Amino acid sequence: MSSGTLDGGREPAEASGGGRSRKRPSGLLRLRQRAESDRDSGRFWQALGRTLKLVLLLLLIVAALVPTTLLDRPTQVFLLKVFLVLFLSVLPGWLYLQFIAIKGTGLYDEYVLNLYRLKIDDVANLPKPPPSSRYWPKWDAEVRQDAPDELVARNIYLKKFEAVYGRSAIPESRRKRHGDDDRRPVERRGRIVEQIQADAFSPVLVTTILLCIGWLVVVQPDLYRGLRPLGDLVLSGFPQQMPVDPLRYGFIGSYVFILQGLVRRYFQADLKTHAYVSAMARVILVAALVTAIHPLWSMWGLATNTELAFAFFLGFFPELGLRVIQQALLGVLRRARPAREERYPLRQLDGINIWTQARFLEEGIEDMQNLSTANLVDLMLHTRMPINRLLDWIDQAFLYVRVNDGNGHRDDAGDGGDRAKLRRYGIRTATDLLDAFEARSRFDRDFTQGLLRLLNDQPADKQPSVTEGLRRTLDSEVNLWHVRQWKQRPWLTSPRDDVSQGRDSSADAPPRPGGQQPGEASAA
Repeated sequence: MSSGTLDGGREPAEASGGGRSRKRPSGLLRLRQRAESDRDSGRFWQALGRTLKLVLLLLLIVAALVPTTLLDRPTQVFLLKVFLVLFLSVLPGWLYLQFIAIKGTGLYDEYVLNLYRLKIDDVANLPKPPPSSRYWPKWDAEVRQDAPDELVARNIYLKKFEAVYGRSAIPESRRKRHGDDDRRPVERRGRIVEQIQADAFSPVLVTTILLCIGWLVVVQPDLYRGLRPLGDLVLSGFPQQMPVDPLRYGFIGSYVFILQGLVRRYFQADLKTHAYVSAMARVILVAALVTAIHPLWSMWGLATNTELAFAFFLGFFPELGLRVIQQALLGVLRRARPAREERYPLRQLDGINIWTQARFLEEGIEDMQNLSTANLVDLMLHTRMPINRLLDWIDQAFLYVRVNDGNGHRDDAGDGGDRAKLRRYGIRTATDLLDAFEARSRFDRDFTQGLLRLLNDQPADKQPSVTEGLRRTLDSEVNLWHVRQWKQRPWLTSPRDDVSQGRDSSADAPPRPGGQQPGEASAA
């Protein structure tokens, strides 16, 4: 009886326990089934999208073949012109839509690691680093364990990145004190909508309309079958002296430059809507310059074909048109003081081309002085240039604004320029010069004396050393201090090696300019 009671008392418990144990797998099973259904749904939509693209491609091929076989010659020419206008006008805008659709979301961790490598600010003021990085232990020790997630999410450097690339580009775990989940808050379609809203899509639309008008002027498609929507009404008021052909060639040159710049920025993950604002400004500026130079061309009696080639060239170098107008007016306005030639042009830096100069100009950087004093964080965010290349240009700029290149033009400097003399010693950047002085103890006395008197007018004179003066002035530059932190490359040294040798990797860093504390450099 008691045994039966015990058995009977035990069975309900086991049954209830069994019921509970059966509920848990059912919940997991439902989650698994839901995940599989979502995965199957995603595969279905991907397959449907590929099928639709294939069908669209086939329709385009059919649409291209039918006119060539069924329509008469004038209609074929009309359709070809319409296609060229539409395709060439929409192509730049399509690049932007394609870019924001496939743009990777892994840029944030690279950006944060570069902040730590440059030592932009104090560790506690920097964003949360990836937990697998070497900077995680120090950040975890600096930020208290009970810090609210809002404190981490309100980081100024995180907000800067979010303002440029949108909230969806930052993993949610990087906004929290604890956790390492790399999920994004918005899916792909939501990212596209968010990026369009954040970037103000209107510049892309306005640029597309402007390019469409330009290609209409260039291609000049005739009205289909003599269609006259305005009847006998004739539009008057068009200037008779407008240089139509030079304007067409100037527009083509501008379009080629704009398209190449957009493609380069597409592959560099740097395509933003303000690039289209710059494109509009270039088209308008070139049109104005071609119109202003046309009377001068007629006055000089030069060939028309030469004017067309010059108009195309202005699309790449609008500043050349300003110089032509300036030189033409010097004879008329002799009392006017001519504009000074820029002293430190960016083109003198190694590796700079016309597209890089145009990109820097969009950020308000017109010469070496602007580049050496720019905000490093903003440059990293907005230009998306390789960090090593960007820092090398800044490093060169610090040295070049202090030493001359002979005749003001690098190609004509010869052996008389200070830059050429420094290069013979292997000194190409400001950090090269500082490293040479710091390594004097490892060189012989003759090298040290030669380095000290290298830039003096008379190597044996008693005047103070020019290179020593350069070294002392460079020591006070804030941005150069961050560049030197990068070139120390402490992240390539294992933290265990630093600990085993009883030293901190930051101990090898040069002193901060002016005795600044961490965080003061970025605030400056």
